[in-house]
Parts: sequence; structure tokens; C-alpha cells
Amino acid sequence: MSEFSREKLLNIIETDHVQCGEASVLARMALAAMDSEPVAYIFKHPSGKLFWALTDESNKGRRDVMPVYAAPQPAPVVPEDTA
Repeated sequence: MSEFSREKLLNIIETDHVQCGEASVLARMALAAMDSEPVAYIFKHPSGKLFWALTDESNKGRRDVMPVYAAPQPAPVVPEDTA
């Protein structure tokens, strides 16, 4: 997969122009990020709200258990002019 420099990505954002091949690579990268699996699970430790501890996938259905990803998960974004 192609790598994009920070400057290249900023240029795409600023100019709102991307080549067809670049758009395809960026779409694949975004899709891979959306489909990524958690690397671990954490839960609120009984010692207090400031303490978190690792657990395994078997506890993922519990209310206080949260998945941890290697990279931030993309959040849906609604353009301001459509809100």
C-alpha cells in the first residue's frame, strides 16, 4: 500500500484535489481502519474509577469493558452545511 506524507495529505485537504489512484488508496486505508479489530480490552478496576485493568475478549459484553485499538477508529463526520 502506498504511503502518504503529512504534507501530501494536507495538500489534498487544502486543494480538495486528489488523483484517481490516490483516492482508491485512501479509500482502502480508511476501510482497513474501520474494519480493524481491538488489540485488547480494558475495564474499570474495582479499586476506583481512575484505575483500568486489562481483560480478555470473554468479558467484552460487560458494561464497563471497552475495546482498545492500535489506531484511533474513524468517527462519522457530517459536513456543517448538511446539519
